[in-house]
Amino acid sequence: MNCLNSYLAQDFLKLYFFSEVLLCANVSTKIQNRNRMKKTILFLIISFSCTYIFSQEVDLKIAPDEITIPIGTIIKLSTNTDGSEIGNFELLEKSSIEDPVDMMELMGSYERQEIVSNEIEFKFSQADFMGSKMIILTTVHHLEVAFIFDARIRIRGRTDFIETSITPKHPNVFSVEQWRDDIDYIILSNFRVINL
Repeated sequence: MNCLNSYLAQDFLKLYFFSEVLLCANVSTKIQNRNRMKKTILFLIISFSCTYIFSQEVDLKIAPDEITIPIGTIIKLSTNTDGSEIGNFELLEKSSIEDPVDMMELMGSYERQEIVSNEIEFKFSQADFMGSKMIILTTVHHLEVAFIFDARIRIRGRTDFIETSITPKHPNVFSVEQWRDDIDYIILSNFRVINL
């Protein structure tokens, strides 16, 4: 009987130690699963945060020496010309453009006006030119001087800005800049008078 008890005791101890090993393995698996769950949740939070940041709408911003224009916006500004610089912009009008502008119709509808004022109009929108899609910035001003400015664009989905070239803007003339990139806004800065 003692021998039987001894075998039973040994079997019981083996079973006890085996169950402890399984319990430890089970606890270890639970910890690993929790860590995986934490990593997954952290990944989802970061992904949603990045998506939110990239999808934020950029508002129109007008500072004394810099203008940020979101796509689909027409603005009319007044400005002061001080020697070689143009600045102190004030917003006179703002409107939105939902549909792409027809470039042929836009260019055909412009009528040159020989007037002098301190107003500048910018239109930053999507456009269609004979079936080609593009982004345009049109400028019309009635100052007595020609000017130029620096421009930086942000392509949709990116966080960095890309400098782009701009042609001089002459008084009472319709001027168009165009890009094929999917741009969500443009920043205009460093406005300066140029000699005619």
